[in-house]
Amino acid sequence: MGENIFVLGNPYDLSKGEGGPVDHVECKAIATFFRNEIERIVAKSSRFVPG
Repeated sequence: MGENIFVLGNPYDLSKGEGGPVDHVECKAIATFFRNEIERIVAKSSRFVPG
């Protein structure tokens, strides 16, 4: 099975000029939401087999 990789936020404390600041708590909440949604979709899906 393949793996989907999504990058949300940044683990570093960035300055405003570097794209920050980053709200790490909010990034974790968003990542958890999307992880759960992807797992829900995968669980209800069947594998595509070209034929």
